[in-house]
Amino acid sequence: MNEFEVDLRIKEGAKVDEIIEIFERESLIVQLIATLKRYTYILILIGIIYTVIELLIQRFTIIGIIASILFIGLMIISIYIVAGEISYSYSRKIGGRRAKFLVKKEEGMRGTINYNLKLMKKEEWKLMNKILRVNHLDSMGALRELRGYYSRIRKKRKISITHIYTLPKIEKLIVEIILNKEKRGYKLYKAEEMLDNR
Repeated sequence: MNEFEVDLRIKEGAKVDEIIEIFERESLIVQLIATLKRYTYILILIGIIYTVIELLIQRFTIIGIIASILFIGLMIISIYIVAGEISYSYSRKIGGRRAKFLVKKEEGMRGTINYNLKLMKKEEWKLMNKILRVNHLDSMGALRELRGYYSRIRKKRKISITHIYTLPKIEKLIVEIILNKEKRGYKLYKAEEMLDNR
């Protein structure tokens, strides 16, 4: 067992909750969301300061309109740039790339962010499989129990990264793992059936 797999070990008696903790600790997308959340708070603070300034210069309508247009434009551009840089910083170890342009289709911010997110989603798939395998929770029975548990606790409407992103993602990944196992089992069954019919 390598060092990374040791970090994925679950303490006895805390399996379902610790899967969530390990997933959130290791998931690049969860880390990305947490960083963007912090950045959003900064933007809200800037927005409040801007609103106060806007109220102070409201007597000069043309200056206010120009300031509003500039502010909105700068905020949109900064969101794109920061999101692109953050997506690159979290995905560069797995082959992520940095945007070369702001709006170009393939190498622009949006295309690059989508590319990096696809890489991070693949890593989450691998991560979930490793967590389950290392902790001997990859049997069909265990997978079905986990899926049922996560779907139940997900329905309690809390506003947090865990409830908005992690729980639906874990449930979806477990469903995909179950479907893959059933597909493999069906193929094996068909192959055995063909051998028996010879």
